[in-house]
Amino acid sequence: GALPQSLEALVPNYRASVPYDFWAEAPMRYRADGNSYVVYSVGRGRVDDGGDPKADIIYRIQLPSAAELASPH
Repeated sequence: GALPQSLEALVPNYRASVPYDFWAEAPMRYRADGNSYVVYSVGRGRVDDGGDPKADIIYRIQLPSAAELASPH
């Protein structure tokens, strides 16, 4: 399956609500990027730097490729 277009797409089937960013006083940011995605907080600086790991607090998840899923372990 494809990655969701937004965190809101996960509510209510997978989450009760969108994760909250207390620094921004708003929902956490989300960006799908190929076979990975980033969920991030603006962090202490309270400026959205687009998920820059030097400025924001990021959680990057790399999904396995189709080839990796097909190969035997």
